[in-house]
Amino acid sequence: MSRGLRRTNVPYFLALFLEVAVFYRHVLFERGYLFPWDFRAVHLPLATFVAASFRRGEMPLWDPYTYCGNPIFANIQTALFYPPVLAATLASNWLGAGLLPHLLAFAVALQVFFAGLCTFALVRKLGAQPAAAFVSATVYQLGCFFAAQAEHMGAMHGASWIPLVWWCVVELRAGLRWRWLAMLAVALSLTVLAGLPQVAVAAFGSALVLALMLAAFGMARVKLALQVLAAWLWALLLAAVQLIPTAELTRNSVAKFRVEWLKTGGGIKLGALYSLVVPDYWHVFDLSKFHGPGDPTFLYLYCSLLGLALAVAAVVWKPDRTVRAFALLLLAATVWMLGDSTPIGRTILQALPTGIRIGIHPEFTLPVFALGLAVLAGLGANRFLRPRWQMAAGVL
Repeated sequence: MSRGLRRTNVPYFLALFLEVAVFYRHVLFERGYLFPWDFRAVHLPLATFVAASFRRGEMPLWDPYTYCGNPIFANIQTALFYPPVLAATLASNWLGAGLLPHLLAFAVALQVFFAGLCTFALVRKLGAQPAAAFVSATVYQLGCFFAAQAEHMGAMHGASWIPLVWWCVVELRAGLRWRWLAMLAVALSLTVLAGLPQVAVAAFGSALVLALMLAAFGMARVKLALQVLAAWLWALLLAAVQLIPTAELTRNSVAKFRVEWLKTGGGIKLGALYSLVVPDYWHVFDLSKFHGPGDPTFLYLYCSLLGLALAVAAVVWKPDRTVRAFALLLLAATVWMLGDSTPIGRTILQALPTGIRIGIHPEFTLPVFALGLAVLAGLGANRFLRPRWQMAAGVL
C-alpha cells in the first residue's frame, strides 16, 4: 500500500471527511437547500430526464422537449457515462425521485473528499509528513475552486481527479509501471466523462507540464512526458463513448457558431488576485453588494492566509527541486487561468486557432492553480512548522 494511504493515516482521513461534511452541511442535510444556478437550471433537469427514462425502461438517448429534440446522451453535461452521476441518478429511482438533488450533492461531496485523499497521498509521496500532507489536502478540498464552483457539477467532479493525475505522474518518475500508467489514463478519462471539457483540458495539460517540470529539475527522465502523452491517448480512447457523439453533436448544432460572438479567449480578471488575501474583496458573499468585474464565482481565489504564507515561504526561502518544479507549474497555471488579463496570456490565446481558443475557457484552470498552491503549502508546512503545529495549520 502507498504510504500516503496507510492505516496509520486514518485519523487524518476522518478529519478530511468531517471537513467536507461540515462545509457542505446545508446542501447535504437540509431539505430544500440546493447548490445554486447551473446546478438547478442545467444539471438537475438533465439528471431528472435521465432518471425518468430509466424508470420507463428506456435508454436516455433522445430528448424531445428541448430545441425541437436533441440526442441528450451526446450532451457532455449530461454526464451519462460518468459513474458517480449515473449511480446517483439510478439510486434516486430506488430511493425516491425527490432525493435526486441530494444524491447528486452527496456525489459531489464524496468526490471533493476523494480529492482531499489523493492530495494527501500526493504530498506524502513528495516526502512530506502526514500532518503537512493534511495541510495540503485541506487547502485544496476547502479552497477556492470547490468553494466557489459548486454550481458547476461537471467542474467539481472533473477537478476532483486532478490530484490523482498528479500523483500518478509523480509515481511514474521512477520508471514505467503499467499500473500507474493505467490509473493515469483512467483518471484523465474521468475528467472528460465528468461533463466539463474545459477542466479536462486543464487536467491533461497540467499532467504534461508537471512531467516536463520534473524532468527539467532532474527528478525524472524526459520519457516521462512521453508516458503522459501515451496516457492522453489511452484516456481519449476510454472516453470515446462520450467524445465521439459530443463532437458530432457540436458539428451539427449552433455551438459551432460560438466563434462569431465569443471573440476572445477569456480568463479570470486580474482583480481576482485581491481575494487571495481578502476573500470577500468583491462582496461575492452578498451579491446585492457585488461590485466586481465578470463572474463572481471566478473572483474568489482564497485558500487560507496561512496556506498562502506557507506556499510563499517554501518558494522564497531556499527552495529544493520539488518546490521549484511545483512553483513553476503554479506560475504557468496562473498565467493561463488569467488568460486575456495578462499580455503573455493574451498573446498565447491570440496565437491559437479561433475554433480552439473559444472552447478552452482558461478560467477553468483554476483547480490547477488551487492544487499547485495547496501542494506548496504542504511542502512549506513540512519545512517550517514543527509536527505538532502542522495539524493545527491544516485546521486554520
